[in-house]
Amino acid sequence: MNKWFSFSNFGAPQFTNSFGALINVLDACLVDGYGNQDVTSIEVADGMAIAKFENSHLLKQFQVVEISGAADSSLNGEYRILGLTADTIEFSVNAADQIATGSISCKVASLGWTKVFSGDQKAVYRAKDIAANPYYLRVDNSRDPVYNENYAKFAKVGILEGCSHIDDFSANQVPYDVSNQNKNWVGTGSGTSAVNGWAKWYHAISEYGGSSQINETSAPSSTENGEWTIVGSDDSFYLMSMPIRNGAIESNKITATYTYGFGVTEKKGFRVPFLLAHLRNVAVNSSEFFFNSNPLRYGWAQSTVTMTTNNGAYSQDLAAWPQYYLPTRNTSITTMLSGTGAGVFANPEPGIYFSKVMLHSNSNAYLGAFPILYSMQTSYLNHPDNHTFTEDGECYLIKRVAQANSVGAFIFSLGEL
Repeated sequence: MNKWFSFSNFGAPQFTNSFGALINVLDACLVDGYGNQDVTSIEVADGMAIAKFENSHLLKQFQVVEISGAADSSLNGEYRILGLTADTIEFSVNAADQIATGSISCKVASLGWTKVFSGDQKAVYRAKDIAANPYYLRVDNSRDPVYNENYAKFAKVGILEGCSHIDDFSANQVPYDVSNQNKNWVGTGSGTSAVNGWAKWYHAISEYGGSSQINETSAPSSTENGEWTIVGSDDSFYLMSMPIRNGAIESNKITATYTYGFGVTEKKGFRVPFLLAHLRNVAVNSSEFFFNSNPLRYGWAQSTVTMTTNNGAYSQDLAAWPQYYLPTRNTSITTMLSGTGAGVFANPEPGIYFSKVMLHSNSNAYLGAFPILYSMQTSYLNHPDNHTFTEDGECYLIKRVAQANSVGAFIFSLGEL
């Protein structure tokens, strides 16, 4: 079941300016769930249940919740929110008409993934559906000894083909440099010339990251948190990370919203494992516009990491590229944006237009389509951030993200109603 998660939910962990904050978010969304609240009543009539809370629940349309503690066990389980007010949610149930009893509680349901190994601000995760995605995601959100506590905060991430303990990255992995086998995991050097990591998920950077060149020595805000949204399934997920302070100018917040992810492509035959991350194996004082290395910053952006060929043989590709459907004849990479610019129809009929994002290897082999994710062919301006809608019995989320140095948007499938 596809599910989505938001930093603004009740009890959601936050992107603080601290090492380990990203692990807390991943644990909550992938493994544990979060935001447990008491339910004051559940009334069931004609297959629909209305749960009432004492206070504002801060849940979102089409999120999936887990109900527990009802005396009638048929009410306990996971449900997609189909309607809501500030203090109620409505969902479909297979239960008799009733006013439920018991000590009932509700939380945001996790994706059901497994945290197979853990360490101090480190984790190795595995998908719920290991038949579709048998790979391991290693996340190291600890402070490397060469790195200063006051610098930008990020996790070093990579895909492992096998793993036997938290610090085991001896099996096939990506990204990988045969001449420097620890390049992605172990920092080198010292001071402002230190180099720490390669594939990175940032969760706290300078507030100027949405508009200016910055580096990892640029201090993040110590008083305001960043924002995050996660959308995922049994085998893949995306993390939309906005690592600047949430009080920043709105346009700067969006151009600092990066699309990270881990999963397997949709394709006949073998499904290719992919990783979306900033690829920055540079000195901590090396400055750039971070939106210029955002992995899905535009179509043809050669920054998706894949681990195999399209038939499953281990073969690292650090420059696989996404292909957006483009509703113009101009194929310049600078115009292949989602939800903005030449990436949108000039005079569309009413509605929201979107299409799959295909993935090609650096040698132009077809690797499949990104799961869950769609490029948007109508303007993001017509809809607010985190707008939800339905089409043909399926529900979707529009999430504003950086498209190069512009504000754009992707559409994510939240699954069937």
